[in-house]
Amino acid sequence: MKSKPGIWHFKKDLKKHENEKNVIYYLINTKTTPKKLYIGSAKRLGNRLRGKRPEIPDWNKFHYDVLKPEFSGFLQRIEYYSILSFAKIFKNKMNVPTLGVGEFILVNKAKGLKP
Repeated sequence: MKSKPGIWHFKKDLKKHENEKNVIYYLINTKTTPKKLYIGSAKRLGNRLRGKRPEIPDWNKFHYDVLKPEFSGFLQRIEYYSILSFAKIFKNKMNVPTLGVGEFILVNKAKGLKP
């Protein structure tokens, strides 16, 4: 995976990153209480983030990890694993037992996810 640990980009900077391919992305809204986190995957980052994400319409920062091309077939599985991993730590909307740690709530829905 290619990523820049700890680097969160502002929404206004999406254009600089929109051509990244095979990514797991993280959107956050730091202005709400609780703060919101959404995790997704995209074959091309710009295609997924152009419109609004109904789960987190007012996100203001993003981070992403790029998978090596040989792992692109596992993109959705890695996304699901990431969502479930975060759900076990943060409050979530999926009824996954959680530690309830931190200021964030995971806003992903349980589509196809089985804890």
